[in-house]
Amino acid sequence: VDHKGRIIIVESKVRRVIIFDSFGNILNKFCCGNHLDFPNSVCASPEEEIFISDNRAHCIKVFNYNGVYLRQIGGVGITNYPIGVDIDPTGSIIVADNHNSFNLTIFDKHGKILNALESKVKHTQVFDMTVLDDGTIAITSKDFRVYRYRYAVFNDEPNHDYPLSRTLEY
Repeated sequence: VDHKGRIIIVESKVRRVIIFDSFGNILNKFCCGNHLDFPNSVCASPEEEIFISDNRAHCIKVFNYNGVYLRQIGGVGITNYPIGVDIDPTGSIIVADNHNSFNLTIFDKHGKILNALESKVKHTQVFDMTVLDDGTIAITSKDFRVYRYRYAVFNDEPNHDYPLSRTLEY
């Protein structure tokens, strides 16, 4: 759901984006087949850019609301097998992957890496993630649980649910 209440979905098999109004009426739809391999998560910025995580292409693809491809964020070795993308309260793009362990890579809106974090907790399989208004990152996993993470941008206190452990060097 974007800042105006429009609902944006991505259909994985047909690689299509559909934008609905808050009543479920279709406002726009476009195919992304030439740009996406296996889309699995979508979010939108206040600037009306659509960010789609592409699990098989190991990156985030960015489109405008008319379906024009704008740019790629991340790639092999940076965002391996992403499972989710969202935008935090500061406007940073948060990409989650669970390749080897649960990882978060934080980018600015242009795709510059700001930070990369790895969880101390091993998850069997992460299905999806979202960033809450206070910066908490909630993930769902194969063990039928919801885990919450915080990272230092939003919370300096040691009283986190599951702190992310280290900054990765790139």
